[in-house]
Amino acid sequence: MSMEWEKTHHKQRRYDLQMSSCGKFFKKSSTNPKRHSPLEMELECLTRASELNLSMIQEIVSGNIDRSGESYIITKFCGYNITKNKVPPDWRFQLNILQQQITKLQDVKEVYHNDIQVRNLFVDINSQLTLIDFDLGSIGKPSKRAQRHPDLNSCDRVLNKIVNGWKIK
Repeated sequence: MSMEWEKTHHKQRRYDLQMSSCGKFFKKSSTNPKRHSPLEMELECLTRASELNLSMIQEIVSGNIDRSGESYIITKFCGYNITKNKVPPDWRFQLNILQQQITKLQDVKEVYHNDIQVRNLFVDINSQLTLIDFDLGSIGKPSKRAQRHPDLNSCDRVLNKIVNGWKIK
């Protein structure tokens, strides 16, 4: 039995995104394969995260990097972008747990997301927050951009957006 994939209508320049009816999310590179692609780094970051069983980090199902063919990642579907109207009632509690998981990922596996912002935080139908999109991730140390802006590797920007931008207390 083959899996049916549907377009997500979520536009990205570098990737084709699709979703299955059984709760999987398919991300395929739409650019020419490079020596080291962002998709390759994302796969490595998510693989390392999966070894720690972090409940608020996007869960990898499978992936393949093939420089001469198709490169892709399949992850567990984790909802849709958080918005002002979809902030869970316990969002502060969840952000604290997410921050603990981010710190553990950095300390134990040396994985840095380098782009923790509202657009990379999803919420599912159970109001569970999940950090997604490690394509700007790095291993060993934060990216140069994240070294200049350390809040890109913490929940500070998300907290600021919810409190100061969306005026949710």
